[in-house]
Amino acid sequence: MNKKFEDRLERINVQYELVRRQKTLALVYLFAFLGISAIVFFIAYMIGKTTELAGAFSFVIIIIYGIGGLLFLMAFQPLGKYIREIEVAKSNKVTIDTVLEKYKISYDIDITVGKKIHGEQQYHSQINIMR
Repeated sequence: MNKKFEDRLERINVQYELVRRQKTLALVYLFAFLGISAIVFFIAYMIGKTTELAGAFSFVIIIIYGIGGLLFLMAFQPLGKYIREIEVAKSNKVTIDTVLEKYKISYDIDITVGKKIHGEQQYHSQINIMR
């Protein structure tokens, strides 16, 4: 097996592992923004109730509901991004694993993920290919 294929095998497995680790963060982001959105909706509702009792309607309430709606929509963006990225990573991994299985080649990869420095994820990987 040539070095180029080994590099691609390593890159695909590292990409899959890095994307897989983003699931928790995407779910935390989802629930945090859903919670904030619910609080904003509740505040707008309470302001609306108090102004309704006073016999007035405020344009500010509509703006607050709009902000709550935007926060609600923002909550689902990271989860959607995670789902798209994990589907691509899984597809790439299944493709390369199928090719290796066809030629009766197996591999063992050890990936150690480090810190994220300046937007670049640090990692170390060791791959052992068995024929």
